[in-house]
Amino acid sequence: FLSKDTTIFKKEIDILSRLDGIILLALFVLFMLYSFTFGSKGKQEQSEKIQENKSYSLLFSSVIIIASLLALIWGGDFMVDNATLIAKNLGISDIVIASTIVAIGTSAPELATTIIAATKQNTGIALGNVVGSNIINIFLILGGSAVITPLNLSNITPINYIILIVSALLLYVFAKFIGKGNFSRIEGIILLIVYAIYIYTLLL
Repeated sequence: FLSKDTTIFKKEIDILSRLDGIILLALFVLFMLYSFTFGSKGKQEQSEKIQENKSYSLLFSSVIIIASLLALIWGGDFMVDNATLIAKNLGISDIVIASTIVAIGTSAPELATTIIAATKQNTGIALGNVVGSNIINIFLILGGSAVITPLNLSNITPINYIILIVSALLLYVFAKFIGKGNFSRIEGIILLIVYAIYIYTLLL
């Protein structure tokens, strides 16, 4: 809605303005307040389980998390820079690079974290990591970037918006109505097929 200036507000180009960025940042704050309020309700129920699984000190765990984040940042930056260089040498457009190689590169840490969490049966971390990161990318990253410098969205094609909305709806339908809280392999395969169609459309 905020990005469709040409359609809704009859402007010449689609721009995510500073006002749009402020709105997104406000939504991010509301999301964080809701998350912490909702999460605090189950804090007491989870405390015993967390205590049972605790095997490292708070200091050691904090150091490991910080070191892991630094390694992920370095690895993601290294991957994106070199993959982008290869793609440009092959003559691929910037929007395709951003939607595929750069997106995959920046999502690689999330993929690794989610897979590890899933193999350890920590489904809350696995799903929360994916859903939360996408919400933060839209509200915080785009919002903060727009506040600093308005973003020209003219190069974002309708297929990007369509797939974004479709993937979110599929995730909600699978979790809420079909799987009843469980995310099956078949549903995961369906999402992978949708993503493959999206990549194929971009390359075309």
